[in-house]
Amino acid sequence: MQFALALATCVLAQPLAEAPARHARMTLYYIPFAAETYVAVTEKTIKKGAYHTIEVDSPERIAALEAVLADRKGKGRFNRSSVRLLVVPRSPATADILVDSEGRVSEGGVTSALTTEAFTSLKRILSELTAEPRTSHPEIIRRAKAIPVSALDPRLPELRLEDWVKEVCTRANAAELVPERVASGTT
Repeated sequence: MQFALALATCVLAQPLAEAPARHARMTLYYIPFAAETYVAVTEKTIKKGAYHTIEVDSPERIAALEAVLADRKGKGRFNRSSVRLLVVPRSPATADILVDSEGRVSEGGVTSALTTEAFTSLKRILSELTAEPRTSHPEIIRRAKAIPVSALDPRLPELRLEDWVKEVCTRANAAELVPERVASGTT
């Protein structure tokens, strides 16, 4: 059972010449497996209802997906109204692969089930493919400093946040240096 996970790991670690993917590109239509839908998601509706449409062209990712999707056990009772993943290979000779919410697979009319390890690996791979790109802490700060303060409040000047804060702080510091009587106009 752990063979598929080990195979996927080995495939990712090998040079491309040693572990070629069968397909040059894949399109994935994906709804998270745990998602509850109020309407049936079928082979015909998954493309329109997919939360994520993912184009995969990395040979390493494709090989890993192929290895995980090939790790199946016995027959499975595929739920045609609970489709969560449609894998469309870029090879017309290859059938689309459907995976339901429980990890059962339908490929070319033949049904089976992913092993527990393969289903877990598939969820991890899909999570990585759909994750938002991470932004570094310094990048977030740089972006925040560049926001025009007028976008936050239209009454404020058209200055970058960083420049506006410096200006306001300079004025505040200058006011503290002036004696209270002068600032209030009671000299």
